[in-house]
Amino acid sequence: TKGGAQATEFAVNVDQYDQNRHFFLSQYFYENYDQFASKLPFVSSGINITRVEVWVTNKSGRYEQARNVVAFTDLGENKNLANSYWIPSAAVPVPNNNSNNLLSTIKEQYPDARNINTVTQALSPLAAYGIEGGRDYEKIESARLLNSNEYTLNSTLGYISIKSQLNADEVLGVAFQYTYNGQVYQVGEFSSDITTTSQSLYVKMLKSTTTDPKMPMWRLMMKNVYSLGAYQVQKQNFRLNIKYLSDTTGTQINYLPVPGLNNLSLLQVLGLDRIDSNEQSNPDGFFDFIEGYTVIASTGKIIFPVAEPFGAYLEKKINNPAIAQNYVYKE
Repeated sequence: TKGGAQATEFAVNVDQYDQNRHFFLSQYFYENYDQFASKLPFVSSGINITRVEVWVTNKSGRYEQARNVVAFTDLGENKNLANSYWIPSAAVPVPNNNSNNLLSTIKEQYPDARNINTVTQALSPLAAYGIEGGRDYEKIESARLLNSNEYTLNSTLGYISIKSQLNADEVLGVAFQYTYNGQVYQVGEFSSDITTTSQSLYVKMLKSTTTDPKMPMWRLMMKNVYSLGAYQVQKQNFRLNIKYLSDTTGTQINYLPVPGLNNLSLLQVLGLDRIDSNEQSNPDGFFDFIEGYTVIASTGKIIFPVAEPFGAYLEKKINNPAIAQNYVYKE
């Protein structure tokens, strides 16, 4: 960081990711993230998100942009559904309101769920199928619509970053629209779709009040973003290394002493040194400073181009389960 000409050192442990702030918009974006981000700054998703509305639990007491919202975990999903009651559709591979029959079922069979005061009673018959409030859906009374300056959207990789960290008891829901292969797709409902303000909007839930790592929704919270605790980071003065504290030497080294990887820096192994300063495919020993993809300079965030850098991804790279368990943290 530069304050005048001041450089500041930083160190972050790998388990200290920036939690409850960065979220994939659906399981699809989580599952394909590693592939889509493998050739940054080129993104191979073919998706361009053109519109998004982000709703959170209203703690501010500001009601000028407020609506009642019911957020559903499995909305827009056709893989990794939290509940097997919803029937996925294989017709469209990308997320949309017809990815499964949740939205059509709620609209047709549970009309009283539009009224925020009767949501719980209206949806109570679904409990017979294991569909519960707090996990499968949440009602948010007078939810607050975030202004566009309160979050950033990555429109090709499919995630949002919220400026202020969410608390455990806050719910996050979204509606979004995007183009893919010339077609327009939508997940959730926008406030302009249901103009009667007394009626609740149905949106996609990214975070509920129940924290459960066994739930598919847990994967939507990104665990590959780290905060440097700095702002306005400058590219020309920025250096990032990934170091491993070696058990044998007691010193920090920038590689893993593992067959096949011990001649590569950890930056390279984890995809953060792939190109040179001319953006040619040529690792040069330095962190690939790609604004909006590997770094958000204004807020001092570092983003790995893989969803689980120190978990499943590193395990795959080491390619030997017995050796990997010494280095990999999947929990």
